Amino acid sequence: MAYVPANISFEDTSQEKRLDRLDGGLNVKYRESLISDLQSPYMMNLNADDRGALTKRDGQTEFHTFNGGPVHGLFYYKSKFICAHSTKLSSWDGVTETLLLDGIADNDGVFFIVADILLYFNGNGYIQYNGVAAQNVEGYVPTLTINRQPTGGGTKNEVWNLFSPAFYDSFRGDGTSTAYTLSLSGLDETAVIASIDGGNTFDKTEGTHFSVNRVTGVVTWNTAPPDGRELTYDNVKIKACKTFAGMVDMVKKCRIVAQYGGGSNDSRIFIAGADLYPNVYRYSGLTGNAANDYRYFPETNYNRIGSDFKYITGFAKYYAKLVIFKEDSIFSVAYTYNASTGSSFPVQQLNAQIGCDMPGTVQIINNAPVFCHTQYGAYTMVQTLQENEKNLEPLSGNINGSVFRPGLLDESKADLLAATSVDYDGKYWICAGSKVWVWDYTLSPFDGRADDMLKWFPYDNINARCWLINDRTLYHGDRQIGRMTKFIPDYNDYGQPIKAVFRCKLFNFDFPEWLKTITGIWMTTRSGSNTTITLNFYDDNNVLIESRVIKSKSFDLSSFSLDNFTVAVYRFPITIFQKLKQKKIANWQFEVSNNELNKNLSIMSVVIGYELDKKMK
Repeated sequence: MAYVPANISFEDTSQEKRLDRLDGGLNVKYRESLISDLQSPYMMNLNADDRGALTKRDGQTEFHTFNGGPVHGLFYYKSKFICAHSTKLSSWDGVTETLLLDGIADNDGVFFIVADILLYFNGNGYIQYNGVAAQNVEGYVPTLTINRQPTGGGTKNEVWNLFSPAFYDSFRGDGTSTAYTLSLSGLDETAVIASIDGGNTFDKTEGTHFSVNRVTGVVTWNTAPPDGRELTYDNVKIKACKTFAGMVDMVKKCRIVAQYGGGSNDSRIFIAGADLYPNVYRYSGLTGNAANDYRYFPETNYNRIGSDFKYITGFAKYYAKLVIFKEDSIFSVAYTYNASTGSSFPVQQLNAQIGCDMPGTVQIINNAPVFCHTQYGAYTMVQTLQENEKNLEPLSGNINGSVFRPGLLDESKADLLAATSVDYDGKYWICAGSKVWVWDYTLSPFDGRADDMLKWFPYDNINARCWLINDRTLYHGDRQIGRMTKFIPDYNDYGQPIKAVFRCKLFNFDFPEWLKTITGIWMTTRSGSNTTITLNFYDDNNVLIESRVIKSKSFDLSSFSLDNFTVAVYRFPITIFQKLKQKKIANWQFEVSNNELNKNLSIMSVVIGYELDKKMK
């Protein structure tokens, strides 16, 4: 803070305000005069990647445009970019676009991998791709009973699969019986098939080897199957189908997915988000040989949590637990195993006051779940030990918006609900509409204190419906068209300029009772930054005092040599000085901007010269 003795004279009133860093990010929470010296009341398309110096964000270029949009999901798999767009699933190997599957739901979805198979849920379908062919997933067929007698009974084996109408019953033939009673009656018209060699060859068919009474569920053989009572296995196995209305939709209409199993074993697939069952999550099961199968969702593997009318919106793994977000609350699932009862997933409520109603914003940042709510902004989770409203801490107070200036939560409700996010390059990105709000958690990690000093940077002209990180490069899919965009270390968006703006705090220079004369400003820009900067000055009524256009050059043409074809480049930061004579100033601020194609806006530090004129009466 500048200090002026009480007995100053006008001969020693020259002062300087030094701003060695301007990397505090955006703050729209407080009045422009009350924010930190490092912060900005308005900025756009700048970050502080260069050791705290402000610099333009990376630009965007069209990487590939798929035939039809919007883009619902992106994934990189077996050296190909996989894209769900419009009603299509396509691949692109960098040269050729290949249609893998058409006629899929025109919904946003999520990709994930199980056993080297790429899987895709999109709210109205469940698709698999092995690198060669894509198809709708066919459900695993459970064997409901084993050791079954022709008249029925036997031992219960596997649970009904929600995702398949088909089932097996496994019998021990007695050599004389021809009528075999299945577990279920009211069978579908799908042809029944059977095997009499233990299930290795299903070559016995309805109408040729047996008849079927679909009402009673009885299969009558033309000739009694062989006697298998002395065998070590069931010798007769029958496959039939029975459709229960809505059961398949309980699985395929989900679009929220996580892989979890407790500890390091993430073998189960947890799903949620089916419109008819907003508060229900389900998880995949183990088959008869104790193997997990992505095609198998037993009807008993589910739980209903919280209000029936509030949706589950997301999953996040937090150490050994799976956090389940609802619109208005948060729960966690743990994994336990008992030798007599097997695996179980007990549930615990963590927070009954705040939830996540922006499903696309859930990320794991610095090992903790981060998420957003349309009323409260971004939060991080700090513990899962017990239900406690203090297990969450706010992150976005600086950018939520206020009566002074709009922020994140002032975006339209539709854009907030459709927001997407990504964790990239030490930053948490939230895209709502065409704006992105970036928390630089490398510069300002959450440390348990108030969120006032967390550093957020806003970008615009980014229309990301989904994100992909591959080979240290960030991509996004467009909300309207089939365009896949790649971020590039250059300063243009699809060949157009990126407008970058930074406005400083409204300064009274710690002398609110004095009128001042602003005598000059020194701005240091980084080397290698040849650009034009528009420099505006404002008073405390936000009235433009003066505007100037200045050049920041990184090349010294005086040493250009035709003989050696050399250009000397400045090796050190470049300082620009502007002499000013702005009088009778109580409060003052400057704004720098640049809207030139492929030109950066770089600010490393600022020094403001001013004189104290007289005290205000």
